[in-house]
Amino acid sequence: MKGIRAALENTMKMVQALQQHTDLERFPLSEEEQAAAQQLTCQTAKEMESPAEEAFCSGSTIPGLSEESLFKPLTEEILLTVPRSVRSTVKLADLNNFYRELFNHFVVNKNRAPLSILQMNKMNMKATDSRIQILKELAIVELDKQGNVKLIV
Repeated sequence: MKGIRAALENTMKMVQALQQHTDLERFPLSEEEQAAAQQLTCQTAKEMESPAEEAFCSGSTIPGLSEESLFKPLTEEILLTVPRSVRSTVKLADLNNFYRELFNHFVVNKNRAPLSILQMNKMNMKATDSRIQILKELAIVELDKQGNVKLIV
């Protein structure tokens, strides 16, 4: 069920992003669609009209809301705040995948020990210096003296 919710939420976000980038006309959600969006803890129609706000539905009707739903992916606007020399050629989708894996490791799985690049790569996180530096620049992660990464929560 969580997988279906995540897929639907991602689909809604992708449609919203496509509408914003292509300047397509956005139609308001029907009552049935709004109810479904609220049950899936997705953004409501009002929030879709003002995409600058990252607020999600409050008062969710789904009991036991997991920490994974607290994950907020990075946007193109946020990525552009990082200097070009740090950003290099990192793709937003790859960065968000890496960030989600770190988030799941530290928040969802409640691990506290910092991770080395070698440990992250063993866990198939596809860690690179560029991705780590971008997250560090955005104050999402911190590095210790040995270069181990820890998520700032």
